[in-house]
Amino acid sequence: MAVPKTAFLVTAHDQPLIARRLLDRLDVPWARTFVHVDRKVDIRPFRAGYSGGATFLPDSRRVPVYWGGFSIAQAMLNMIEHALEEMPDLERVVTLSGVDYPIRPLAEIGRFFARHPDVEFMRVDRDVNPHRTQIHDWYIRRRFLGDNYYFNPKSSPVPALAASARVVARMFPRTYIPGLQIYHGGCWWSLSRRGLDDLVGYFRAHPDHLAWFRQARSAVELVFQTCLKATPSASRITQDLTIANPRPESENPFLHGVHYIDWRAGGPHPKNLTLDDLAALRASPALFARKTHSSVSLPLLDRLDEEDAAPYAKRAALSAVG
Repeated sequence: MAVPKTAFLVTAHDQPLIARRLLDRLDVPWARTFVHVDRKVDIRPFRAGYSGGATFLPDSRRVPVYWGGFSIAQAMLNMIEHALEEMPDLERVVTLSGVDYPIRPLAEIGRFFARHPDVEFMRVDRDVNPHRTQIHDWYIRRRFLGDNYYFNPKSSPVPALAASARVVARMFPRTYIPGLQIYHGGCWWSLSRRGLDDLVGYFRAHPDHLAWFRQARSAVELVFQTCLKATPSASRITQDLTIANPRPESENPFLHGVHYIDWRAGGPHPKNLTLDDLAALRASPALFARKTHSSVSLPLLDRLDEEDAAPYAKRAALSAVG
């Protein structure tokens, strides 16, 4: 059972200490890692002291990333393009942020993907309808003009400008692409080569569909989910709920594709995981944890590293994975 040739696609914008630890853990013989560092930040701290084999995207393919904007999806698209150029024999792709971390030993993760060569691990929670009143229905009713420094509600140095952009956006209701049902789901996922080819092929065949999402709020939670649902690979998506109601209590509420994510704290960001979460992580079927922070998560990362001796043994044992 051969481990699929895998590309880890890592988007990073802060926490270089954790990002470098993540890159070390991902440095295995059966995979390559491609890193997109937010164009707004200095890339040097992410490279400092790192001597592994990860490929940092060149400046020509780096984009400034803004909260809620299409730019995070664009960063992923740029990494996909770069990975396909560098790895013609690519068999699986996994998207990660720079503050994610493996829960399992990498050898175990490789064997897991080998056992599921044709499965698309993507959480699709619900269909989105502009005529309903749930929060994600509201998101697609108006254009999001904040995918830039001055109009973004999180980064604008002049809040009045960001507020003005929201007022302008409300003046111009969106038109919708006939026949395209929009879906919302988790923005971190893993696709087989077949699923990735279907997705990229859809984007190439329907550039107008891709363009529509460039002014959608939280586009990264919509564009890949919607377009993959329109391809033949849709039947192989895991956690494909596509319902408007909350998940049943019997479902694993923390499983998002191959990620463990705890949203119970409320607000726009998931919980920063700590050593107190170790038992829950071990009990989860997830492969990666999201998210971590250097201020509270380092003891947890140390324990997870102890369970995978490869980072400290030059990963010699991983060369025999199969």
